[in-house]
Amino acid sequence: MRQARKWTAGLAFLLAFAFACPAAALDAETEVGQEQLKAKLEAEKQPDGWYFRFKPSANASYNNSQSVVGQPTGSTFTFGTALDLLITLRKGDHEWRNTLYITEAISRTPVIDEFIISADDLKFESMYLYYFKEWVGVYGRLALDTSIFPGYDVQPAPTLYAIKRQNGGIDYTLDDKIKLTDPFQPLTLKEGVGPFFRPLAREAVNLEIMLGLGAWQTFANGQLTVDDDGDTPLREIKELENVYQLGAENLYKLWGDLWEKRIGYLVAAEFMMPFVVIPDNPDVSGIDKLNINLNGRIDFRFTAWASLTYELKAIKESQILNAWQVQNNLLLTFSYALDEYVAL
Repeated sequence: MRQARKWTAGLAFLLAFAFACPAAALDAETEVGQEQLKAKLEAEKQPDGWYFRFKPSANASYNNSQSVVGQPTGSTFTFGTALDLLITLRKGDHEWRNTLYITEAISRTPVIDEFIISADDLKFESMYLYYFKEWVGVYGRLALDTSIFPGYDVQPAPTLYAIKRQNGGIDYTLDDKIKLTDPFQPLTLKEGVGPFFRPLAREAVNLEIMLGLGAWQTFANGQLTVDDDGDTPLREIKELENVYQLGAENLYKLWGDLWEKRIGYLVAAEFMMPFVVIPDNPDVSGIDKLNINLNGRIDFRFTAWASLTYELKAIKESQILNAWQVQNNLLLTFSYALDEYVAL
C-alpha cells in the first residue's frame, strides 16, 4: 500500500506538471498576433529528411553510514548507464519513427554485500505514420520489450523459496540467491494498427493519441518471477508461460520542452484490453484483464551535459503477474547528445 501511494503521488505530480506548464505556455501564445503565430508555426514545421538523435548517459551515487541509528553500517554504491537513440524519416505525408532505449544499473548495499542488477531494460519501437492532415492519420507499429542480462532474486540470508510450477506442483529450495530469468527473457512483442490524432504540435507541448487494434506476444516459458504475498515466511516464486493476446489498444503521449529547453517532460500511457487471451487465466477476468503501462519523466537541465531526472514507471500486465510493477528513480545524469539532420 505504501509503495502504491508513492507511485500514485509521483504520477499525479508528473501529470499536474505536464498539463500546467504547457497550459501556461499556450496562454502566452494566445497573446501573439495571428500573423506572428502563423509564421511561428511555419518555422516550427520540420522539413523532409532524416533526423538522428544519439544520447548516451551515465550516473553514479555513493553513501556511507557509520553507527547511524536506524541505518545499516557500510557503503552503498549505484552505477547506471542509459542509451537513447532516435532515427526518424519524414517525407511528405509519411513519417517513419524508430526509437531504442536501454537503461542499466547495478548497486551494492550493506545488507547485500555484492553488486546486483537494479535496473535492466531494453525497449525498441518502429512506427509508421501516414498523415491525412497535419493532426490526423493512421499508424502501424512494432515494439519490443525485454531485458539484456539474467535476473536473480538475492536475499541477505538463506531463504526458503516455494516455486509454483505451471503444472500446479511446488518445488522448495533453501538459498540466498535464485536465478529468475535468462538473458533477453521474458520477451514481449507488440504490434498495433489504427488511427492517430496529434491535436498539439509545439516545442512546449506535443500530444499524440492512438486508438487501434493490438496484438501482444510474451515469450516467458520456464522463466520465474517473485509473487510473494508476505503472509508466510516462504518466499513465493511463480513459473511463467508464453501468453498471446489480441485486443484494443490506446496510446497517449504528452511531451515538450520549456523555458528555453531547460526543462523537458514526458507523460506516456499505454492501455490494452484483450478480447482473446491464450492461454486464458481463469483467475483474471473483466477489467482486471486490462494491461497498463505508465511512464513519466522530468528532466531539469543544468547544462548541456548534466541534468537531474525523475522517472516513474508503473506496469500491470495481469496475464503475466497480477500485481503492479513500480520503479521510481531520481538521478543526477551526465550525458552527451548528438542531433543531426540530413535533407532528402
